[in-house]
Amino acid sequence: MASCPVCLEPFSDSGDRLPRAFPCLHTICAACVDTLAGAFSSTVTCPTCRQQARITDVRTNFALVEQLQSLALLVSAGGNGAIATLDDHTLAASAPPQEALLPLADPHPWDVGSQNMYESTTLQAFRFPVPASQKSKNEIEWESDRRAILWDWGRRREERMHRPPRCLMDQMVSGGGYYPPRLLDSSWLTPREQAMVDQLEVLLHDTHHAGNLARDMLTPLLFDVDVRIVLD
Repeated sequence: MASCPVCLEPFSDSGDRLPRAFPCLHTICAACVDTLAGAFSSTVTCPTCRQQARITDVRTNFALVEQLQSLALLVSAGGNGAIATLDDHTLAASAPPQEALLPLADPHPWDVGSQNMYESTTLQAFRFPVPASQKSKNEIEWESDRRAILWDWGRRREERMHRPPRCLMDQMVSGGGYYPPRLLDSSWLTPREQAMVDQLEVLLHDTHHAGNLARDMLTPLLFDVDVRIVLD
């Protein structure tokens, strides 16, 4: 069952254990938000990625609340023993669209912080579309301009994610400046690339995170990176 990563207590659909999401999209319980913020502070630091946010921007994670309410209905319908059949994969598969979870109405693509692909609370559905000004380009121009856009987004994202002091390496940041393809919708992909994603999703089905992992595996292709494996 999903639990707060700070206090490790199970989330609930009300009260102190109500899940609340930071602008970086990480989620902890309401009690831990209050504890981290303190009595007189107007800001709070995300315990996962260390990004600061205003208290007013740490909103209820309604997507997770709906999961918890659905779980409660299943348990009440099937008896106490039903809880044993509901694991994190079940919760993740039943999650509503990510738009319901985003704490900001119009987040920038580079506002999304670090994500653990194997946590049930990791966002799955929300992906950013191609900017309207880029949609009429031919494929050759598009692939070049796409790289430039994604390099810019990746650089901005890593700058936001990097925790102080800036002079030190941050293990939460790759340093490569690659923007994660899992955060892009299908309008970014050519028909050939979409076919590759479809094939990878079949192969990765048993991971329960096939959509995100398949897109991320296209990173070298989207950024035109020459990857060579040397077997000695």
